[in-house]
Amino acid sequence: EVRISQSREILQPEDEWKVLVLTGNTGTQANVTLWVYGDEGVTGPVHLSKDSPEQLFLPRQEDEFQVEIRNTGQIYKIRIGHDGTSEQPEWSLQRVTIKHMKSKKILEFAANAWLSRIQADGDVVCELPVVKEGQAIFPLVRYHVDIHTGQLKQAETESEVSLCLYGERGDSGLRLLYKSNMPLKFQRGQIDTFHVEAVSLGKLQKVLLHCEASDTSQHWYCEKVVVREPGSASESIFTCERWLPFMSQGIIHSEIELYLQEMQINHQPKIQEEANEGDWKVTVVTGDLENAGTTAAVSLYVYGEAGCLGPIILGSGKHQLFNPNTEDTFKVKLICYYLFAKIYYDIYSLRQNRELFVSFGIAFALHFLV
Repeated sequence: EVRISQSREILQPEDEWKVLVLTGNTGTQANVTLWVYGDEGVTGPVHLSKDSPEQLFLPRQEDEFQVEIRNTGQIYKIRIGHDGTSEQPEWSLQRVTIKHMKSKKILEFAANAWLSRIQADGDVVCELPVVKEGQAIFPLVRYHVDIHTGQLKQAETESEVSLCLYGERGDSGLRLLYKSNMPLKFQRGQIDTFHVEAVSLGKLQKVLLHCEASDTSQHWYCEKVVVREPGSASESIFTCERWLPFMSQGIIHSEIELYLQEMQINHQPKIQEEANEGDWKVTVVTGDLENAGTTAAVSLYVYGEAGCLGPIILGSGKHQLFNPNTEDTFKVKLICYYLFAKIYYDIYSLRQNRELFVSFGIAFALHFLV
């Protein structure tokens, strides 16, 4: 027997949706959150709660909520999960249904998922594509994510690390990298493999890494992130080569965006290709002094009237870049209203190679690709 509980929040008709969540044989008392993705935007996080939370998400119960979903366009997926709190954090999720109150349109999302830290991949979040005529409109992909911790001294960390994948079709949301193939995660020189399941993102574009460290002894040096899709021989490589958290302009940053390696470095001669709006060529000229080069990771920040874009990681001197009296060229995507730029290079490397601080001189130029 399925029981139904209801909420009574009053919303505007155009944005009012009813969300029905069917729990399987195992309920949860954790806090449940929903995100709704469409071709025009995202709504979320939406907290599915009531005045009596202990009566929610009980075994074989269908809970009903009225929520506001706006500016999403055609909905193609949802993400739903819990925060792992309470004495009963595990949850058997059977199905999610959302209904537009005005048009009566119904969208179905089949789940049959365990959201548990101790089972499967240890994920308490799942993504579900819209089901039409019994078929999901987009496939679920179990991305293989390899995290490479660097070889530098004290590169390892016990801090929690989270990751978000971005592609042509939205993002995976920030996922805690909880269950590794290794007994201890993020050890010096180690490669940890995780799995992130998401509705197909299309071609991957960037990765966001987040690391919260309680003190400097727990700062983490990440070499790179490699992402693979099952059945595909190709890899998406995102070079990091820096410490997390890191300080920039006097502010401590716990996260960083990493872009595809082929989007960052363009050394090989190529046939002239059509330039897209926002494509820029960045030329970095290193001076001709004896010690003018660097082995540090170099990033670019671009500033304009609308704000700051960056860091855009150009590459590392370990990869035959930024040598004395050389010119390195990169292709990057910038928004046209950004007006000027500056170069930033890895502070840790400067501490290890103090002579670079006084000898590493760079001239740079921005060229719009035409």
